[in-house]
Amino acid sequence: FLAAEQYRKALSYVSAGDAGHLFLRCILTLDLIQALVESDRLQAEAPLKEFGAAFKANSGRFTDSQLAFLMRRFQLIRVSLFKLGLKNSQFYKELDSVYDQVKDTRRTRP
Repeated sequence: FLAAEQYRKALSYVSAGDAGHLFLRCILTLDLIQALVESDRLQAEAPLKEFGAAFKANSGRFTDSQLAFLMRRFQLIRVSLFKLGLKNSQFYKELDSVYDQVKDTRRTRP
């Protein structure tokens, strides 16, 4: 829980202005989700929805390597959910949906 609070505090200092800050916010948000999954999965739903909305609005601003990095972060969260026995949970399905957005964005790049 303490780690989640630290990620929330860090997020409050980083705006999503330029592409670099947007990428940093995405990383911090995924780290927050990871910390929440490990402590209290229910609190991870709101940051996941925020990430999905922000990503959808800004998907064209990410480089291929940034998308690949975000996909690896999603994999870590998925592994944690699997270890907790939550592979068939609604949250896992929502996470997969957002992951698919990232994956599809990367796949459709020229």
